[in-house]
Amino acid sequence: VEPARLQTLLAGRKFADLTAPIFNIPPGRTAFPSWLEGEWTAKQNFAGFVFPTLPKASVMREVDVPGFKTASIIDFADVGKEEVDYELRWRRDGNNQVVEDLPFNLGSSFRAHLAAKGEITEVRYDPDRDPNRLTALITGTKNAERIEIFVNGRASEVSGNESDLFFASEYRRQVTFSSRVLQGYNANYQHFKTFQRLSANTVRLNVLTACYLDALNPLYFQTIDKPVVIFSHEIALSRRMP
Repeated sequence: VEPARLQTLLAGRKFADLTAPIFNIPPGRTAFPSWLEGEWTAKQNFAGFVFPTLPKASVMREVDVPGFKTASIIDFADVGKEEVDYELRWRRDGNNQVVEDLPFNLGSSFRAHLAAKGEITEVRYDPDRDPNRLTALITGTKNAERIEIFVNGRASEVSGNESDLFFASEYRRQVTFSSRVLQGYNANYQHFKTFQRLSANTVRLNVLTACYLDALNPLYFQTIDKPVVIFSHEIALSRRMP
């Protein structure tokens, strides 16, 4: 990652510039700062949305935009829901790097967003073999029975003059399968995360999720790599004490 690229990009708040990356070398796992290691209670609130490239009315007519269907963004399975509480975890891997416990975190947030309407029953993820492929099996919702995640891009950086700020992005292709449809439903989106350590036991997390049209969508060539909608979530993290 170019120095301060993510920080500059996010600070500018020019949402149309949150473009999809060009695929090249498969990305490795993100190494997080040591102060994120441990278990956290997350209190999440929906902070709004913008339509940076096309008129809102045009985008709202497209049912295949990520976030418009339940579970079409696995982390935020019910976009727009207020006051969602769950748990998150970061731990050390075999290389002594702090990494996200993705199966735990996805299961926790998915369950909290959908309550009794859906739950991840199994996550198949072997980051040592392939950190960019994950399968989640789901019950309780007709919109998703299996979700395949393919990560095609990652970036991260620590603020050059502030060690308590950490930035990370992850571009995903999510394919959602259900017995209600003959083919999988494709969604392309990218999370831009800003972590701000407020104290040893509190962190503020902002997540911007930029959503892109699939190449088969008739409006695709009006946007190409630019997002059609961006969702914002504010998450307060409090360390869970042993």
